[in-house]
Amino acid sequence: MKRLYLILTLCSLVVMLTPVVAQDTTTGAVKGTVTHAGIPLEGVRVVVDSTDGVKHETLTDSKGEFNIAGLAPRRYLMSFTKEGYERRTDKPITVTAGGIQYISRMMSKKGETAIAMVDPALNAEIMSKTGIVRGMVLDTSPFANPLEGVRVVAVNADGIEHETLTDSNGEYEIIHLPPGRYLMNFTKYGYKSRVGKPITAAAGGDQYVQMEMSKMGTIRGSVTDTSSLQNPIEGVRVVAVNPAGIEYETQTESNGQYVIIGLPPGRYLMNFTKAGYGDRLGKPMTVSEGGDVSVAMKMSKKASFGSFLKRLFGGEGTAPSKTAEEEPESHKHESGSLIWLLIIGLVIVAGVVIIGRRSRRSSE
Repeated sequence: MKRLYLILTLCSLVVMLTPVVAQDTTTGAVKGTVTHAGIPLEGVRVVVDSTDGVKHETLTDSKGEFNIAGLAPRRYLMSFTKEGYERRTDKPITVTAGGIQYISRMMSKKGETAIAMVDPALNAEIMSKTGIVRGMVLDTSPFANPLEGVRVVAVNADGIEHETLTDSNGEYEIIHLPPGRYLMNFTKYGYKSRVGKPITAAAGGDQYVQMEMSKMGTIRGSVTDTSSLQNPIEGVRVVAVNPAGIEYETQTESNGQYVIIGLPPGRYLMNFTKAGYGDRLGKPMTVSEGGDVSVAMKMSKKASFGSFLKRLFGGEGTAPSKTAEEEPESHKHESGSLIWLLIIGLVIVAGVVIIGRRSRRSSE
């Protein structure tokens, strides 16, 4: 009997603890790999640093992999360090609630580039055994402007990445590519990501790939309350939804301002929600390539019984003859007392009615 009781107790604990181990959808994670010359790099210190100074860090394992979970939704800076290797610092990334950012980075040993330049024979030998891919990235405007800072990545069939950034002329070059097939990826914040056709890097070969990227749209604006002061409302969830049901969201800041960037051209519906306020739905709008649309919205607080009584007895919704600073303190206490007297009176009346009904029923 004791054994049966113990088994039932353990089963109850398992059931109770099941929700605790469920996936946390209020935080995000960053995971990925770090390599050197295509080989997984163990022991790399990966640091995720938030703008408020909170740091999360870990070390890569024998496979060069890392995983940092439990990150609050916000923007972070990432850095990669290891003794004997050049330090890498990335551009800011954005972690969303329930989202996972995948980061793959390559690190080079200190002095590797210098050795190749000092020893032309060594450099020539490496170049003869590997390939090169170079090219240019332009925008889709009529002027075909070069794009600086585009992340260009060549990925082989094993998922090993070789990357670089475009310069001020929009040009890039990836050298020392082992022979094989590669997919070319082009990404830049605020622009639509592009994937090029597969290319083949041959020993001593030189491939040229040009790419065009279109600028994404932006929706920005402010959210205020419906009072005469039009106070900004912080923490409003602002969502832009396209016809395919894909949502792009953000929250208003302390000044009531919001910005949603990286929107593909198309039609969008705007939704504004915040606890304690009535939901608002904006009119459909069109975001063009590189367009910047402004949408302002007003939200009113949801009505409550307390606010109804205040309006009934000359509180909110009426035009006071004096400001809050000018109103005597005694008047404020009098208004509060009247409201409480009304509530107590209603309760007493309801009690008398109920007692009277019960008395009549008992007499009958």
